[in-house]
Amino acid sequence: MPGIGAEDIRLDIKDDLLTIYAEKKNKKYRKEVLLPGRYNKEKMLVTCNNGIVEIKCVK
Repeated sequence: MPGIGAEDIRLDIKDDLLTIYAEKKNKKYRKEVLLPGRYNKEKMLVTCNNGIVEIKCVK
């Protein structure tokens, strides 16, 4: 996601569906990812480096 930083990313999780939103000025991104199980949003670690987003899900 070019031009996006970690502060521009928002996560939403419902059951085992993770939705990733990112927005900065006129750039908007949205992606849904089906997870192998249920995870707690507060335990997810998000990093972003040069537009590459990494989300670590900790049980």
